[in-house]
Amino acid sequence: MPSDRTLPQASWLSLGVRLVVGLAAALSGVMLWLWASLEEQRWRYAPAVFCFCLGVAMCLPAPTGRLREVLSRSVGVLLMLIAAAAAAGLVLFIGSAAGDFEWKHLGGFIACAILAALGWSLLFPDHYAPIPVDLDDPVMRASIEQARAELIRLRRGIDEGRKQPFIKFPLKSAEGETEHIWAVVHLLTDETAQVSLANEPVHEHAEMDPRFSVPLADLEDWALVDRNGITEGGYTHLALARMYKRDQGFIPRAMRKQLAAFRDLDLDQL
Repeated sequence: MPSDRTLPQASWLSLGVRLVVGLAAALSGVMLWLWASLEEQRWRYAPAVFCFCLGVAMCLPAPTGRLREVLSRSVGVLLMLIAAAAAAGLVLFIGSAAGDFEWKHLGGFIACAILAALGWSLLFPDHYAPIPVDLDDPVMRASIEQARAELIRLRRGIDEGRKQPFIKFPLKSAEGETEHIWAVVHLLTDETAQVSLANEPVHEHAEMDPRFSVPLADLEDWALVDRNGITEGGYTHLALARMYKRDQGFIPRAMRKQLAAFRDLDLDQL
């Protein structure tokens, strides 16, 4: 099952790290600018300008929403173009009369491959920026109520035995923290579900049996997943997409890709 995502609150530590990196980049830019002026070669100013831009970017608020995704994917395209240009330059240099293949050239190709892989991950991300999730949000409450109202579909799926059944429920940690987690269903009765955890808990919990019972009164969601990953149910994931569209104004590409397997949601109608 795709994991639920919540947004950690911005901390003074993260803001401090951004400020330190920004100041370090600005200082590096000054040193590179002085070095370039001493060498009297214009192309040496490029690293200094890059450091200045990085310093300014680190001191500005981090972009959010659609702007964040557009910038991230744009950087991915830029990195892939740089990697391709650098690799082509190495090939031309080695193929010329002036260049002979050396081990350092192999390192250059490896660096180009790493840069291209990083660009690809930014251009086609498999993750998205999390948003805060409130279970009392009307959209989320409606999804939980829908899951409970359509529990008969889960029972039918279990009886057919062709799909892997899951339920989602609140699990309290040893410190009293509540985690909303997915579990595989092994037996479903009128009032309880015998389950085993499908995901590793984030918080530490007291020792429990590998299989344990969960009251259906605590059920927040359910899902049936076939061998191809096609999913029935998963209403809280669908609610998360609706909340993302409502709060951010768009649905990230990675979320669309993740939810494409959910047959109960038409993303084009959101």
